[in-house]
Amino acid sequence: MKTVLKRILVLSLAFMLVFALSACGGKDKGASDDPNLDSPGAAEASEEADDDGGASSGALSEALSWWNGEWYGYWEVTSGYGDFENLEGKSWDCYAVIDVNSDGTAMMYIWDDGMDIASAEIAIDEIGGVASMGSATSEGGTAFDGALTHADWIIMPTYEGFEDYYKNVWFDDYMEFDGYFEDGDNDMYYRIVLRPWGKVWSDVPEDNRPPYYDDWYLHNDFYKLPSVFDAIDDTLIDGAAPNVHSAFSGGSKPTGGDSGDGGTGDSDAAGSSGSADGSGGAVVLSLTNEELSAVWNKFQEEVWEREATWANIKYEDVVKLLGTEGEKTEDRDGFVEYRWYASDDGSLSIRWNTESGEWINSAMNQYGRP
Repeated sequence: MKTVLKRILVLSLAFMLVFALSACGGKDKGASDDPNLDSPGAAEASEEADDDGGASSGALSEALSWWNGEWYGYWEVTSGYGDFENLEGKSWDCYAVIDVNSDGTAMMYIWDDGMDIASAEIAIDEIGGVASMGSATSEGGTAFDGALTHADWIIMPTYEGFEDYYKNVWFDDYMEFDGYFEDGDNDMYYRIVLRPWGKVWSDVPEDNRPPYYDDWYLHNDFYKLPSVFDAIDDTLIDGAAPNVHSAFSGGSKPTGGDSGDGGTGDSDAAGSSGSADGSGGAVVLSLTNEELSAVWNKFQEEVWEREATWANIKYEDVVKLLGTEGEKTEDRDGFVEYRWYASDDGSLSIRWNTESGEWINSAMNQYGRP
């Protein structure tokens, strides 16, 4: 019911934005008035065709070229219920790559310092929306391990000074869109805000900038680098190991790890190498990704049948299950995250509340190496 109501609200807002534009007029998206856009960034990114037939920027229209490339921003939990309630109001820096085809279809990859956020199939409408770059809707893919369907995301970029139906004045080269994720009795509404990589956010109020915008993106001049990947490789963020979306990780195999009995030996643990194997400090189990997923899903089912909640899953419980400490991949305001890698390819990431020690969420990633 929440999803249906939200869909109606978002579609209504989209129509109101279009009507508002007809009253105030559009803006010619020629050269930007912002001198900061002279820095390298998204305009130079993703210019070559990918192996799957993605069109190069030279084959794209002006509107489609705006979408194509690399992005930086943040995501936030606007409201949370159940185990997500403690995340309400919190936000995290995030990164994105949009790979656009000449027919307006595109893949949108979004991630933060600790996990994949989305691998979304989107369709770009060059005519719709409120600005000359058009608008887009989700058509498939996943977000937070949940399925995306048609119009779960409605993305309507704005231009500088645009005033919406509610008299909010928006910014240039700016997209903000909402989504909903449900996991059993736990659900959350989230918002994702993105601007092209290399864009300076001086026109946006401080409270609406990414949490590490000043200390990381601006202070280190990372926005001047030609690629988001250069910035991620250059430094660690908040002490956490740098993370790249699994679509760009290359799927390299780790070294080490016991190839013994696949977790069916005498130990109570599911199977593990028992220590970091030297590949970036990651902990690699003897389980394949499929086996790790099966073990984790069975464990969750047993806990749910017994307690009707996953909040009581403690870090120590997972250590006992898998037979080894995990790699701490993130320790930030409100939560801590640990990760265990499968022996072939893939990983299990779990987050806990730093104050209560309660389980928040988990994610099985099919790809990804440290």
